[in-house]
Amino acid sequence: MFRRARAWVSCAFGVSLVTAALAQSAAADTVHGTRFATQEVSHTIEIRIDRGQALMVVQRTVRNPGPRHDQATFTITTPGNGVATRLRSLGERDGDHVWYEGELMEAEEAARKYKELTGLGGYYPKDPALLSWRSQNRLALQVFPVPPGGLKTVEYTLALPTSYRHGRYEIRLQRTGTAELPAEASLFAQHPEDGLRIDERPVLPGTRLTLDREVSLSLVPTNVPRVSGALAELRIARGRLMMHTRVQAAPRLGEVPKGARLVLLIDASRSVEPADLEASIAAARAYLASFDDAAVEVITFDREPHRLFGDFVPVAEARTRLETLQVERRNGSHFDKAFAQAAAILARAPAGAPRRIVAISDLRMRSGLTAEAVKPLAARSGAVVHIATVRSGSEGLRREDSGPWASVPRVTGGLLWTASSATDPAASAARGQVFEEWARPKRVHRFKVDAAELAQGAMAAPQVLDEGEGFEDLRIAPVNVRAIDVSGELWSFPFRLTLAPDVEETRRWAALTFGSRLQSGLTEPEMMVLARHGRAVSPVTSYLAIEPGVRPSTEGLEYGAGSGRLGSSHRTMAPQVRMGTASATSSFDHQAWLNTEIERGWKTCGGAGKGASVRLETTSREVVDVSYAAAQPPDAKLEGCLKEAVWALTLPAEFSRQFDTWTVSL
Repeated sequence: MFRRARAWVSCAFGVSLVTAALAQSAAADTVHGTRFATQEVSHTIEIRIDRGQALMVVQRTVRNPGPRHDQATFTITTPGNGVATRLRSLGERDGDHVWYEGELMEAEEAARKYKELTGLGGYYPKDPALLSWRSQNRLALQVFPVPPGGLKTVEYTLALPTSYRHGRYEIRLQRTGTAELPAEASLFAQHPEDGLRIDERPVLPGTRLTLDREVSLSLVPTNVPRVSGALAELRIARGRLMMHTRVQAAPRLGEVPKGARLVLLIDASRSVEPADLEASIAAARAYLASFDDAAVEVITFDREPHRLFGDFVPVAEARTRLETLQVERRNGSHFDKAFAQAAAILARAPAGAPRRIVAISDLRMRSGLTAEAVKPLAARSGAVVHIATVRSGSEGLRREDSGPWASVPRVTGGLLWTASSATDPAASAARGQVFEEWARPKRVHRFKVDAAELAQGAMAAPQVLDEGEGFEDLRIAPVNVRAIDVSGELWSFPFRLTLAPDVEETRRWAALTFGSRLQSGLTEPEMMVLARHGRAVSPVTSYLAIEPGVRPSTEGLEYGAGSGRLGSSHRTMAPQVRMGTASATSSFDHQAWLNTEIERGWKTCGGAGKGASVRLETTSREVVDVSYAAAQPPDAKLEGCLKEAVWALTLPAEFSRQFDTWTVSL
């Protein structure tokens, strides 16, 4: 078994590292000399942010004010679940500055070696630096010797995991450095084309900042796939594998098409409440606000489609005219006729122009009009089709995947939506953000992250991944995973991504695991596998950098019974659509009302004294179909007039049931 390093080293004038650490703020580093009041004179950091990891290359220089060689001891607070992955010591050779690279060693052996190299003895002296683990957010760095009246510089590298959110890879740093000397940092992007920000402020590469306060540093990636990710996997014991999966949705999952031809269909039938019709128009205007150079036609429909403009008009003109649109609601919801006209209009659009249809309706249709009948019309239009039911209320949008009408837009790559919208001009900005999702996909739906070797759903991915957001999973897996399968939909366009284990990602996360929640559950042999693979300081490993000595051997540290110690160890949703659930008032006789009103119309047609029969369908206060009308004796003209009389009915509020079929005999 590996032993956690517990070697204690006393120094004649040493100060316990633990005592020193407790005496300071938890976020502050400390620097002490063993013999003299060693001072830190420089603390610089080069921060380089990558897509998934940030590296902090830290250089620290101390001065020894005393007349003899001294040891400098640092306690270091590691930021943001960071881990140390490198150590170097700056020395001289033939008058030139030379960096001496640290070696990752078993922690107890590194502590023993450091003690040997810094002690008194007759051997040729060497000058070491030791970087060791104290806790998950604390390191110890010991350097010997710092020459009398001179300087000593050491460098160590910290790796930090980034958080991906709002389309940025972000790290947050607390105040960094000692209480007396905050660190001076310079910021770079690993990929030069990516953008950098400090506390939301865009900055140029190489920008310098003083880490004397909490600060947010972020990388804004460019030219990235819509969905990307990486998989790390390392066997650490029999039946135990460290596995880390990350998936990122690009800052923008889709773009609004240029030069598009848009047709809006707006249900103007009587089953649509006036407030809901106003909300539908407001939602349509908000949708159009996403386009700069589109050409638009608007069709309102009841029994017949009615073109608002008669031709395509610029999007700005369409929004202006919709703002003052007044619609007279009538009986009938002939969705099929509206779709057929939209398809005919788009057929005359320029070749190659993107085509879009947004149909807003309460979907209360005659029984003979089914989703299956409309689906071919949608498919033949050549457009991406969205169908939406819009109600009056605060802005919200939700896709619907159930019900027969959901299948209609899916054949085009679009979706069925339920939505709500206000009409207040003050809310236009928020409304535009909500209904922009009709113009371009903004999230991954039906999002899944699975592996064939793991139980389905074991990785507990969210069902929706918004653009600019990410998913991460770190676990100890019982079996080797050959690949991760990432899938989902952009609108209803499917996508699939396969992640295979990546060598560089595995090296990263072998190290970063020591800053994670998994660290406490690892055995020492498992930690040794991870630490050596990731080249990381851990409870079982330390870095030791050795350079040829320049001091006399009589300047070693006196180890006795002193107190010094060394080398130890995770949307606004639209409300549910109301679908006419109110029951009819028991005192109102619907059949009698229909009998009376239709007989009045029959007489107006000239049918007095003649028999007739008519069958109709209603939904709420709307007549949606007149499927049969017969006169006795047969008379085509009278029968046509009777149908029109029924279509002209204005049903009272007592007609509130979602759907009814009636037969009236005269």
